[in-house]
Amino acid sequence: MLRGYYGIAAEQVLLVFEQLLQHPCLQVEDGPGLEQAVAGLRSGLDFADALHHASGKGCEAIASFDDRGFARRIRQLNLPPRDRGTAPTAADRRHQADGPR
Repeated sequence: MLRGYYGIAAEQVLLVFEQLLQHPCLQVEDGPGLEQAVAGLRSGLDFADALHHASGKGCEAIASFDDRGFARRIRQLNLPPRDRGTAPTAADRRHQADGPR
């Protein structure tokens, strides 16, 4: 929302979140999760996707309504849990057919 609608650069969003995380008078509900989401934003994920990913600790899968962008970025960054919100790619189907190695 901040980048897409308001046109705020990712670097500015990162700076604000980093300052908020370091502010001595603020306490966030899930500091490690927010730090992971900020790291995800720094790695190229959309912040909302990074926050959903960070809050999915312990989950086997994450569903997304994104047009495969989230799943692709998660795979590129090698971040578990694997997104299962979109149809499997041909490579996924080949890997499933091959079975474990």
